[in-house]
Amino acid sequence: FLAIGRASSYKLIKLVSVIFIETFRGAPLIAWLFFAWFVLPNFLPNIFSLNDINLVIRAMIVLSLFSSAYIAEVIRGGLQSIPKGQIEASTALGLGPIMELLFIVLPQAIRVVIPAIVSTFIAIFKDTSLVFILGITDLLRIGRLIPEQQQEFYGKSIETLLVVALMFWVVSIILSQISRSIENRLNLSN
Repeated sequence: FLAIGRASSYKLIKLVSVIFIETFRGAPLIAWLFFAWFVLPNFLPNIFSLNDINLVIRAMIVLSLFSSAYIAEVIRGGLQSIPKGQIEASTALGLGPIMELLFIVLPQAIRVVIPAIVSTFIAIFKDTSLVFILGITDLLRIGRLIPEQQQEFYGKSIETLLVVALMFWVVSIILSQISRSIENRLNLSN
């Protein structure tokens, strides 16, 4: 919706989308995570009781909003890649703007940006390790805590962190393979 809003000819919809995307893309993820930790619980305290919202949920919300801004830009690039002739042809066939968007523009745009979307997802997956700064237990934090708390792994922090790195690598490879499979199924590979 953000990508469509940013490409919209309606100025208000475009302005709201641009403000959202540029706001979240304009600051690093770690700044948004600190925002979720320190500022969000005090934001609008009379209307919402945000202090009751778990830090994990706040981090998930921030990660989702941050990710959506980046994905919107990837999809917007796909929308811009559609030749004007496709839109003119759908108009000549009598399709309305919504039908044109749903059946002509979006399927082609999504098809074009699948590799970029998967790359963005991989980057976001790796960025989730930043939540350890907030004290949230993630894979990286577990890799750091195991040598400290488990007697049989004491002094083996490098080994446990290498296992964590291997796990990140394996998930990234799996996502890349899924992307290649989709590309092959859609005949996008060169």
